[in-house]
Amino acid sequence: MSLLNDSTHSSPPYLWIQVKQLELECIIGIHEHERHTPQKLVVDLALAVNPTDWLKSGQQGLLNSSINYVVVVEHVAQLICAAQFRLLESIFSLLAHLYLSPSCQVNTQAQPQALRLSLHKCHALSPTSRPSPLLSLEISQQAWQQ
Repeated sequence: MSLLNDSTHSSPPYLWIQVKQLELECIIGIHEHERHTPQKLVVDLALAVNPTDWLKSGQQGLLNSSINYVVVVEHVAQLICAAQFRLLESIFSLLAHLYLSPSCQVNTQAQPQALRLSLHKCHALSPTSRPSPLLSLEISQQAWQQ
């Protein structure tokens, strides 16, 4: 987990709570051989928090205005590993819906303001494939709700 304030984007200033290199095994792909054997998927996920809320949590020593990254990791791992997906885009859409909907369906404490997600399908082209497919997207809560 890392915290970073990224000012390279024109969005409001957020504090990003990141989980990097979460390695999961899941069914992902459209080809017949991908539908039966779990593949390694590396997930980088970041949820944006209003910095004022985050600082309030830090001052109070409570997570009530921040995001509990342990809950997020457990939820993402359970969700991705339990389901079967045909496209990386489907995983992104599901996680964006869960975390950016007005009634955030995951107990993160604070409502995430934006989501960054990178999905690295490690062995999509061959068991030792380099390079491998990577989907990386970012969307704000406001853009998702439009």
